[in-house]
Amino acid sequence: MKKTTLAIILSLLSAGAYAQQAPTAEKPPAKDARLDRVWRYFVSYDYFFHDDGGKGLNDQLQTKSNTLLTQGYTTTDFSVNTQGAYGARFGALRSLPHHFEAGFSAGYLLGPNMSSNFTAVGGPGPGGLTINRDVIYIRELVQGVYLIPVNKKFSVALGAGLGIATGRVSQGCQSSGTLVCPFVSEQHTWTGFTYEISPSVRYRAGKLLDLRAGPRFAGFPTYSGNANSGRIEYQPFGFFFGALF
Repeated sequence: MKKTTLAIILSLLSAGAYAQQAPTAEKPPAKDARLDRVWRYFVSYDYFFHDDGGKGLNDQLQTKSNTLLTQGYTTTDFSVNTQGAYGARFGALRSLPHHFEAGFSAGYLLGPNMSSNFTAVGGPGPGGLTINRDVIYIRELVQGVYLIPVNKKFSVALGAGLGIATGRVSQGCQSSGTLVCPFVSEQHTWTGFTYEISPSVRYRAGKLLDLRAGPRFAGFPTYSGNANSGRIEYQPFGFFFGALF
């Protein structure tokens, strides 16, 4: 009886020791919910500095100044104030092998906007001009992104886009004294190719949410202008930030 009891105790101890030494089954790694979404959507805010967007208006006023000086005015003076452009973008990106993404986007941009003051004195008498120009761009682009993961939270991306943009400039003029506006209020529209280059940093903020930000260089179609409307050539540098979900 004692031998039987001892054998049972030894068997239970051996089984317990074996259970402690036996390897536990490894849990499968958590699945990234992003892998179930072939398409992901994004929204972003864009800002571009004014660059040389007001150069065409400046050149136009310089020509006006030279003409008035030959007509007997003693002196002329003018200034052009150009503001940058800002807007929003909406689009979608499709995941591809080897860390590539491709998709499309559409958006708008308000600016660059220009205002100028022109004065002339002497000769026929003093006079002045105030000219304002407001520009709007609508863009549709095909985009590509190459993603370089840094760690579980951060990635570095190099993006580029090519597409079509339509620009519209609305301009008005007010005059005083002896000067007369060279044009009435008018609008001009043009269409052409647009492009952008966008390095960025991507931060994983949630299960399906990434935050993105970085610098951006872009080119817009050039407006050739005419006798009444100065040329607009806009290839600015700026930045963007937004979300991918």
